[in-house]
Amino acid sequence: MPKSIRSVLHICVAASLLLQAALAQTTTQPASTVRHDAANATNAGREKLDGYLDGIAADYTANRTTKVAAIQTRAEAEDRQAAVRNKILPLIGTLPQRTALDVQLMGVTQANGFRIQKLLFDSQPGFHVPALL
Repeated sequence: MPKSIRSVLHICVAASLLLQAALAQTTTQPASTVRHDAANATNAGREKLDGYLDGIAADYTANRTTKVAAIQTRAEAEDRQAAVRNKILPLIGTLPQRTALDVQLMGVTQANGFRIQKLLFDSQPGFHVPALL
């Protein structure tokens, strides 16, 4: 695979991760997407549960924000990264083996001052992913 395409793929992945991290750091409490009629007595339990779970989520988010804000050095950031990785990996299981991306250039659209490359790559053998660069 050409080095430029690999670099762009790495940048896309990094940008996606940074966006997710930025969205996770918002301090506003998310509104529950499912709201029930509070006047209905049968929904009172649901409302209490929604509020309770929203509170737990807000506490975890505030705790995370405090810990991330306290990071001052690269070593502290790498320690946090390792701690988070060690916590998440057992929860999700093992990561898939790295395999060849098998990138195929499907076409190029040339425009005024830029171009768009249409790619097809394999995230895993047999799992094709289209991409525009």
